[in-house]
Order: sequence, then C-alpha cells, then structure tokens
Amino acid sequence: MSPTFISLLYVGLSLGQAVEVPNGSLSKPHLQALPAPVVAPGGDVTLQCSMSPHSYLKAMTFILQKGQNMEPLQTKPGEGTKVDFCLFFLRPQDTGNYSCIYRETTDSYRVSEPSEPVELWVTDILPKTFLSAKPSQLVVSGGNVTLLCWGPIQGVRFALYKEGEKSFVSIRESTKDRAEFPLTHVNITNMGNYSCCYYLGPDSHVLALPSDLLELTVQSEQDILSQHTAKTQVSRYIMIALCHIGILFLLFLLLAFLGHQHTQTGSLPKPFLSALPGPVVAPGGELILWCRRPSESFDWLVTFSLLKSGTQEPLQKKDLVYSQAKFSLKSLGVQDSGNYRCIYYETSSPHVKSEPSDVLEIWVTGLSLGQAMEVRNGSLSKPHLQALPAPVVAPGGDVTLQCSMPPHSYLKAMTFILQKGQNMEPLRIKPGEGMKVDFCLFSLRPQDTGNYSCIYRETTGFYRVSEPSDTLELWVTDILPKPFLSVKPSQLVVSGGNVTFLCWGQIQGVKFALYKEGEESFVSIRESTQGGAEFHLSHVNVTNTGNYSCCYYLGPDSHVLAPPSDPLELKVQGEQGIPSQHTASRNLLIILSCISILFLLLVAFLVHQHTQTVTSHGQIPRRLPDCLCLSQHCSSYNPGSPQEESAYTQTNEWRQRGMTVPEGEDSQEITYIQLNKGIFSEAQIVFPSKPLLEPIVYATVAMHCGAERDHP
Repeated sequence: MSPTFISLLYVGLSLGQAVEVPNGSLSKPHLQALPAPVVAPGGDVTLQCSMSPHSYLKAMTFILQKGQNMEPLQTKPGEGTKVDFCLFFLRPQDTGNYSCIYRETTDSYRVSEPSEPVELWVTDILPKTFLSAKPSQLVVSGGNVTLLCWGPIQGVRFALYKEGEKSFVSIRESTKDRAEFPLTHVNITNMGNYSCCYYLGPDSHVLALPSDLLELTVQSEQDILSQHTAKTQVSRYIMIALCHIGILFLLFLLLAFLGHQHTQTGSLPKPFLSALPGPVVAPGGELILWCRRPSESFDWLVTFSLLKSGTQEPLQKKDLVYSQAKFSLKSLGVQDSGNYRCIYYETSSPHVKSEPSDVLEIWVTGLSLGQAMEVRNGSLSKPHLQALPAPVVAPGGDVTLQCSMPPHSYLKAMTFILQKGQNMEPLRIKPGEGMKVDFCLFSLRPQDTGNYSCIYRETTGFYRVSEPSDTLELWVTDILPKPFLSVKPSQLVVSGGNVTFLCWGQIQGVKFALYKEGEESFVSIRESTQGGAEFHLSHVNVTNTGNYSCCYYLGPDSHVLAPPSDPLELKVQGEQGIPSQHTASRNLLIILSCISILFLLLVAFLVHQHTQTVTSHGQIPRRLPDCLCLSQHCSSYNPGSPQEESAYTQTNEWRQRGMTVPEGEDSQEITYIQLNKGIFSEAQIVFPSKPLLEPIVYATVAMHCGAERDHP
C-alpha cells in the first residue's frame, strides 16, 4: 500500500476533499438556470449554484456574478451544498453570461474557481434553429437515420415535429447547443418534411421559430439500385459533357492568346446582421449582434469582422467559424449609437472578402424603438390606412377609411387628417380618441375613385406632423378589370406533384377566388399580397386536370361585377408521360455538341482574321498584284474564265519554244508581258489548275479597242 493512500485512510477524507486541501483552492461549482435559460421580458428565473458533491466544507457563502463584473450581484450564506438565486421581473438588458463562486467563512477564507458561465436570454423570440440528417436524407426502408437539431442557445430542450402531425415526434435534452433524434427501422410512413425548434414547455410565452423544412425520403433497395444505375448512366453523359467543356476551355485560352481577354470580378455574397434582443438598448446595457452568411455559400472556415461607420479598423473579429459569428457589445454608451455592418472572408485568403451586410442602426437610449425612430428623424412615423370592408365599392355605396398610428407610438393627443391625391387640403379632420380613427364616406360616385392617404399631428408640445401613409387606391365602379392567371412551375404536372396558381391584377387589398370549370363552388379564396395571391395545390392527381380561372372576390353581397381571367388548362400526367432523365441528359449532350462545333467555327474564323491582320501589317512577304493596270481604263478581269486560261496556256507554250509573246491577239485585247523577276523580291505565283514550269510573273494590260498603245 502506497504512503499516499495510507494518509488518505488516516485523515478520513475523500479523494476530492484531499485534492482541495493540498492545492489550497476550492473546486469550481456548477450553475444552472431553472426551468430554462430563456425567459420572456417580465418573467422570473432561478439560478441554482451547487458545490461538488464530495466537498467537505460546511460553512461557506455563495456569490452570483454577471459577465466580467467582479462585484457580487447577489450573496447568500450556504445551508447545504447548493443555493438558489431568484431573479424577478427580468428585462432584455438582463441578457448575458452569469457565473457563481463560493468561499469559506472560517479558517483561511479560500475562494473557489468561478463556475462555467450560463448564458441567460431575456427575449420575446428565439433565433431559428437548424436541422440536418445523417448519414443522408435518402434512407433505405428498414434502415436508421439521425436528425440533428442545433442552434446558438445552450441548455434548452429541442422538439422535433413532422409536417401534417399535430403533436411533436420527440423532445430531447440538449448537449451544449444540439440534440439528436434517432429514427430506427424507418418505413414509408416516416417519409415527409421535418422541422425542429427550441422547446420551453407548454406555458412559455417566448416564440420559438422553427428550422427550415428537411425532407426525409424512404425507398426500397430495388428503387435505390435502379436510381444508382440511372445516375451511373447520367454520370457517363456528364463526363462526355465535361470533355466538351474542357475543349471549350482550351479554345477560350486560345482566344485569350490571340488577344481577346475576358475578366470576371465578383465577391462573396453578403451576410445578414441582426441584433438581440433588439436594436434599441438602454445606456449601460448589453447587446448581441449575430452575423450569418447565406446558407447557399461555401462550407469552409471563414473570419467574421464587425464594422461601425466612422471607424477604419474592425471593432471585433471572430476567426475559424463556419456559418455565423456572435459579437457581444457590453456597457454601451450613447457614443456607441450608429450604423453597424459585418463582412466575412476566407481565413486562408483574406483578400477574397464578402460584400458588407445591410446597415443595422443601433440606438443607445431609454426610449422604445418607435420613440427612438421619431426622435432620430425629428418627425412622426407614418400611419396605416385601410378600406373597410374593401377598397372597391359600387356607385352609391359607402366605405370606411381607417387611419391608425403605429403600435409603438407614445403620443396621446393628436389629430387625424384624410387627404386625396396630391391635394394638400384636408378632406376630413378628426381628433384622435385612441390609436385609430374611422373616416366614413357615403353615397360615393365614380369621380370619387382615386388615391387616398392620411396623416396625424400633435395637438400639444412640438406640433409635429407625421409622414403621409402609403396611398390607398379606392375604386368606385360597377365592374372590375379582368385579372390574370399563371401557373408555376408548369401547366404539365406529374401525378403526386405540387403546383401553384398565381392570380394578380391592378387592384390591391382585395381577395382573389380560384375556381375550376364545371364546379359550382370556388376551389379556394385567398387574401391578396401586393396585388396578387397564390393558390397551392399539393399531391395533384388526374381529377385536378381541367381549366381554371380566377377573379376578384368582394363577398356574396357585392353588387360589383368581377369578370374572370382567361382560362388556364392544367394537365396531370403519370410519370411515364414526362421525359425521362436519360432523355434530358441526351438532349443536353446534343446541345453541348452543337455549341462546341459552333465555337470551333468561331475560333477558326477569328484565327483566319488574325492571320489576315498580321499579313496586312507586313509580317509576311507580299506577293505582286494579279493585275497591273497600265492604262487609264482597266477592263474586267476574271482569272477563272476559259479565255483567260487558254491565253495563259498559249503564252506558256510560246515561252518554251523561245518565241516572243505577241501583243493584242485575243478577243479581249489583253497583252501579257514577261517581267524581269530579278528586280523583284523572290516570289512565285502558282495557279492551282495548270501550274507553270518555272516562276513567271504576268501583268495584264487592258486596252480600248482601236486605241494606240503608248507603252512598250
């Protein structure tokens, strides 16, 4: 038995107690938030600080701290191995990192190490989580798959749910910032779209945003084998296509060598910058800025930088991160107000930077968001104007125009004013008795059609006037214009697929109705968004085939005629009616082949033009011209004509016999003169049809019939 173990037996201490005594320090405690580290503004939370279970101390004091501040936030004497710190009526500025320590109240008064920090969130809405599947979203029937849900908040449970089901699939405790949901022996009933979110319990008042949908597909081994065969065949075509692309790339390099340059500039897509719990914070408070890069960008380590207008250097940097970075701003003052942006760049290539994010304006003030905007702008934010029941009314009818202030406005005494068009004269004036006022218009006429807006102004204080509301177009008519109907992605749909009808027109704020030819009732009625409405049809089958139309819908009691749009035919076919992936790949191969041939022809033409340009600048020895006009009038010359070919042949024969070339004996009055080639640079003229025995240079002289020859 070793001496150390003997000493432990004699002292009567545990191993952990024995470690504390020789080291002269106390082991760090554990801090947790109950029931969760997320609470809505105005709520309560309990932070429980507990010692190590093997600690031998009996008299100690627990201390709660926040952030890097060493001043105690709360102090409690220990009555056991743990103590609860209760925080009531929390505010957004209470968000931050908390830790606890404990110390002896007797003997040496030693102090423990701080606990691991617990991040407390005081907010109305939690950030969106992320969901992924491993090993893949495509699973063999009977196999296993694990769905991984993760997010920026630690210590909160995660819930997994499936689209179309009322209850959660499962709820899991988190491990740091993530949780795993294993699905075993999956079958076709497990197919569908899944999402996950933070779960704070059924009584929580905090909104937890769900993750993006993740589609899980379950197939049999035979289907996967057939798909693998099809992918192999497609891969073969892709390899051929890549060969064509490689040829095109080499041709591109050839064009660049000939002097044609192609430059391509760009940058990484810009990130998104957000503030939690919001862009307005009280002096001395804390703020968390999240910088996220787009989900479709690359997936390697980058560096994020936080920038502020007016400063040259980044405020903060976060190295070697993937999709997002967290910047903490603490003890903010009025001087910290301003415009913030963030960028990211490859850690290995700092010169390849993203575009800056959109500007996020931060206000350090004691006002609310709406009040801060009004103080900053020096004017009141614009109200909202809507027509009830609808912005369309028949002649002689009535309508109510409701003008309402923004919900965050702090004004209590104001006057509302209704205006029409660009006329600044008030159409109606009403004192405000709340956040909104109704302007009733009776017995309307067609000339009352137009754009209406409203404003409000203070009746005390600075007498400021708000910005005008967005214009509301009011229609007083017996008949509405015809809307338009389109479909995406196509009018031809595979059975079991999804399709979306888009109905739009020039009137905004009116519902749209979709109906099918041959059916008495409407297929669906939708509210409009910016003059249009979408109608989604999912899992279509052959019964959905037919002609569809849409129209404005003003209710069953409306006296306004709403003509329908032109009919749009929807066709639903089985999978055999749609071109196969093999055919599409073959068509792609044919198209790429045609493009390659056309590109080769273009390169050949450019090379020929380049050669001609080089020749014209004297880089290749010039040959003598084919025609030397020795008189003032040259006749037409066609070297391919039979007479010319005969004349050249006869002249060649005379030269072989040592005879002199006669002048002017052909019908075209053409004289051939043998020149002394010694006075010219060495060059040969070769005729493709009848080559000459030795290099001879001829010049053609065209003379008028009967004219005297002035040249020898």
